[in-house]
Amino acid sequence: MGYFSLLALALITVPLHAGTVMGPAKQPGTPAMLTSTTHTLTDALAAASLKNQGNKRISGYRIGWITIVNGKPRFKTGPWMNLPAGIDPGTVVSVPAQSIAIDSRADRMIFYVAEASFPDGTHWKSDRTSITFATT
Repeated sequence: MGYFSLLALALITVPLHAGTVMGPAKQPGTPAMLTSTTHTLTDALAAASLKNQGNKRISGYRIGWITIVNGKPRFKTGPWMNLPAGIDPGTVVSVPAQSIAIDSRADRMIFYVAEASFPDGTHWKSDRTSITFATT
């Protein structure tokens, strides 16, 4: 393959989302939060770690994400992740891939725990106005 063919191939495969900043939200005082996130070219949230920072066992959760395009946030949530064994307080578990498409126009994508359910039937939902982007 010649130089120009390789150059053309390189230009075609440059990801459109290369400038998108992705990471977990800061969620102090919530029963659960993402402590780390992994992003790939095919899934904006290929994996994550979730910590139960509350005082009750968590029996299910939903991951949410904010896509910011031109300063305007769009909120979305993924499916319920039901956990028959639960997540004990203080425990960190792996979050499976969420199959989230990357918006090539996005300036930033922020991932957070949107909801949690507990064995006693109670439910917690995040306050979207208190979500901030973790910079460290």
